[in-house]
Amino acid sequence: MARRSDRKSTTNSKSTDLSRRSFIERVVGSGVTAPALMTLTGSWLMADTVAAQAMQSNSSASRSSEGASSGSESGGVPSIVPSTADSTLRHDSPNTNEGANPLIRVGVRPLRRGLVQFEPAIVNQMRHEALYNNGTVYLTLQIAANGNNWSQDEVHYVDVHPLPVGFWVNEGNGRSTGLSESYLGNGSGVTWNFANDINTSDSKATKAKRAGQQNWDGGTLLMGEATAIGVRHENQLTGQVSWDVTTDVQNGVNAWIIKVRDEEEPAQTAERRRMGYDPFRGSVDYHSKEGADLAACVFPPQLQLVSFNQCEPGGGASNNPDAVSQAE
Repeated sequence: MARRSDRKSTTNSKSTDLSRRSFIERVVGSGVTAPALMTLTGSWLMADTVAAQAMQSNSSASRSSEGASSGSESGGVPSIVPSTADSTLRHDSPNTNEGANPLIRVGVRPLRRGLVQFEPAIVNQMRHEALYNNGTVYLTLQIAANGNNWSQDEVHYVDVHPLPVGFWVNEGNGRSTGLSESYLGNGSGVTWNFANDINTSDSKATKAKRAGQQNWDGGTLLMGEATAIGVRHENQLTGQVSWDVTTDVQNGVNAWIIKVRDEEEPAQTAERRRMGYDPFRGSVDYHSKEGADLAACVFPPQLQLVSFNQCEPGGGASNNPDAVSQAE
């Protein structure tokens, strides 16, 4: 077991550059194979082109599906869609809104969770494409900063948990985490305590007296079990990370809670302290839609649709009129 003095840096000790880790390993985790991805014969429109088209359409000003759609080649069905709302839920400041923050922070000590939400009409289009064209939908986030405080001797995963079908919140306009200047925001927004806090700037006492708001405990009371395989997070991990949320999308889900799987473990025992181990404080910042900078290849949270060519037994093309391949 490594002592603190032996764990100053792992940059030169690893033979694998985590920023260059294969797409498959980033999606399904180390040691797990995904044969379906290896037989991809369709085309996948990458984020640097499609996200640019989507964001240049000024879709963030409204909830119309036309504005959120990017110009893919599959009859108008978007290949990559940016989030319509995203935020950090803070257990340490449960009435604070982070909807306008350029970062989404996920971690423990202090406990933070992420929220990402997408236009339901666009997600429904992706659902249709995935069902009829043997497609896969990935939720992809880009790491802005790694806390490099993940355990050296244990494996830790970040999971995405589906929220109810049709879930919708106003992300709010507050921002403070990781920023030199903070702003509580005004109007409605999402916080740890409330999925829809109708006034993010008022006091805790006022919130407690307000009728009609139900505490959702950082999403715990609404989110379902994770259906996507978790993504392993460790020191020096950079780049994009992806979860296969096809099952969720097929069930009509359009929003997810992002959280560290073992938020309360491992405990910092006296024995571990004696041996020189720090408490587990795993944390990571992802770029939010407010932090996107297309010119610098910095992208917001995205749903990415990967469609496969679909053929009938014997090699013939499918005669299903609804099945349109992106490879056309």
